[in-house]
Amino acid sequence: MKNILIWNITKFTAFILAIISFTPLILSPNTHTPYIFGMPFSLGAGILISIIFIVLVVIGALFAPNANEKEET
Repeated sequence: MKNILIWNITKFTAFILAIISFTPLILSPNTHTPYIFGMPFSLGAGILISIIFIVLVVIGALFAPNANEKEET
């Protein structure tokens, strides 16, 4: 049951992160400031989001339910 909960949280987080990455919060037109780590905000935020997606993939690979196993009730 714990694995299913972690799997569902991972899916939900990836979905919300994908939506946020294409909002004006990240992709603000005609702005080159503020800077994150010496890079424009949209580039720095995009790299950070990509790193979070990689972490989510690793977590998902560890906790994803296997199709061959019976689901715990």
